[in-house]
Amino acid sequence: MKIIELLLLSIALAFGGGDPGAEVPERTVPEAVEMDNRQKGEILRVVDGDTYEIFIDKKEKVRLIGVDTPESVAPQKERNVKEGKTASDFAKELLEGRVVEIEYDVQERDRYGRVLAYLYLDGKMVNEYLLEEGMAQIATYPPNIKYADRFQEIEAVARESGKGFWQEGFTRKKAEKEEKDKKSAGLIKGNINSKGEKIYHMPHQRDYNRTKIDENKGEQCFISENEAKKAGFRKAAQ
Repeated sequence: MKIIELLLLSIALAFGGGDPGAEVPERTVPEAVEMDNRQKGEILRVVDGDTYEIFIDKKEKVRLIGVDTPESVAPQKERNVKEGKTASDFAKELLEGRVVEIEYDVQERDRYGRVLAYLYLDGKMVNEYLLEEGMAQIATYPPNIKYADRFQEIEAVARESGKGFWQEGFTRKKAEKEEKDKKSAGLIKGNINSKGEKIYHMPHQRDYNRTKIDENKGEQCFISENEAKKAGFRKAAQ
């Protein structure tokens, strides 16, 4: 009987039946943890509207994917504009000192060594928020195009609503010209073959390099597959 009592006492102690006054060790949270393929980091400094210094595992310079704000700290002084300072101040008020979640795309760093990321503040994507508020324009660079179609739709709404920098006429015209220039330099080629079929070619596909664009025939370049499809083009088979 005593043996059974001892066994029961041991089980009770193992499952928390010890001294109720005993001190429970404090649980620590790592400074950078993965959550649903995201990491956490603290915004140390806003460099400009779309570039920040963030402490992840160490201090990193992070560039937002898919968006571009006006310049405010470019080495070429003539490139810095008042809208750039406005966007930078907007980001500072929103982000400095805050903890964000960081999501990556295909390419993790750019040629300058900056981390490329989508940032989330309280569950809201910062990249999208800047577009919604008219503080940024889309800037699509494959292979990081996970949300390119969504960004394009958000920007279109902000532009039509006259949000932020879209409000003033001269800014609108300047932005529309820049958008046109970006499209002409788009990486997706929309070609019309001898049968009149509209077919678009991605950079990794077989006939991409030998495909030439003739705007007089209605051929054009696109910055996203969704844009090409809306224009009536279908994807090349290979």
